[in-house]
Amino acid sequence: MMRILRLARIMRVIRVCKLPLFADLKMMLNGAVGGIRTFMWSQVILAVPLYLVALILRIGLGDLHDSGHGGADFFTTLAQSYFTCFRCLVAGDCNNADGKPIFVLVSRAYGWWFGVFYCFLTVLFSVALFNVIVA
Repeated sequence: MMRILRLARIMRVIRVCKLPLFADLKMMLNGAVGGIRTFMWSQVILAVPLYLVALILRIGLGDLHDSGHGGADFFTTLAQSYFTCFRCLVAGDCNNADGKPIFVLVSRAYGWWFGVFYCFLTVLFSVALFNVIVA
């Protein structure tokens, strides 16, 4: 008996949602559900190059963290390297706890080409990938 009452309540709610008043809401919900697939692909487009960059920096800087002053501490593990690359290239927060830029420290301690690599990656992510995702 209780199931029939619950079913009747649900049917009443569904009948109310068919009113023309809710047509715009229905279209918005359909658009949001349809956009989930596109959103997931855009996350893949960002995650794969970011993973490759994190892997390259982990291999290049991960074993150099013994000195502690060059910024290589942020690349000791692949997960930490990925998080640092995400912070620097996507979120725009590329400072250590003291407020010093990580890649400036890395460039000074381990070579200028890390700075060039970071500049190239910044242009690649901000111009190329973000424009592909937005378009």
